Amino acid sequence: NKIKNSDLTKTQMNLHAKTLAHDNLSKKCNLMQQQKVEQMSLLRVSQGHSIALAKDVAALRQENVQQYKNYQDLMADRARLRANLFLVKTHYYEAEDKCQVLRNEKEMQKFYADQLEMQAAEMQRKLQSVVQTNIQLYCENTTQEEVAVLQNNQYKIKEKEIQGLEFASQEQNEVIAKLENAGKEKQHTIEQLSAEVITLGAQVKTNKTQIQTLTNEERTLRYNLVQMVEKEKAYITSLNLLRRQRDLFGTQLLKSQVELSLEKKRSRVSETAMENASS
Repeated sequence: NKIKNSDLTKTQMNLHAKTLAHDNLSKKCNLMQQQKVEQMSLLRVSQGHSIALAKDVAALRQENVQQYKNYQDLMADRARLRANLFLVKTHYYEAEDKCQVLRNEKEMQKFYADQLEMQAAEMQRKLQSVVQTNIQLYCENTTQEEVAVLQNNQYKIKEKEIQGLEFASQEQNEVIAKLENAGKEKQHTIEQLSAEVITLGAQVKTNKTQIQTLTNEERTLRYNLVQMVEKEKAYITSLNLLRRQRDLFGTQLLKSQVELSLEKKRSRVSETAMENASS
């Protein structure tokens, strides 16, 4: 009886120990199963973040490409405007020089016309003097014989002098008229060139304003490009980190699955041992 009681006690102790071990294995299996679920959830979240971030990186790269294209177009526009500004400035200075030359020519023509008018006035005075001399030939104090002599000797001379003065006066009047017409034409040209200078000056200001605006936009675009490149680098770093985390979670999940499988086998072995012990 003592031996039987001792064996029974040992059996009960072994059964109790196996029961405790089985309970521990069950708890461990449940815990590992819970960890597996959590790791799978983390893996899915990590994969979702990785996919979303990869899409963000692709969109950011596309935006970078578009921004760089905009930057190149902007630089081309600025170069074109600068070339146009150079041409406009060249035309502007040429028009100013032409205006100044025409103004100088007009002043010289005016001076020459004034001189001719003075000469014409002097010729007119001489002509009047000659006419007055002819009139004086017939004054009351002169006898008919003296008048006849004077007329005979001076008529041809005075007539030629009058004709010469009239011809010279006519030539000067024609020259003055031509100068006046040329002056009017030059004045019209000066007015046209002055209007062109004003237009070109306004175009110069407009081009300078446009170039300054494009320069400011270029600075902003260049800053945005730098920021976007840095952002893309940060995204890629985050994406690589998420991929490493995903790989780590995958490794941990695989390890957890192997350990869970082993624990389940141990649990089945323990259950079999308990059944054998109870029988």
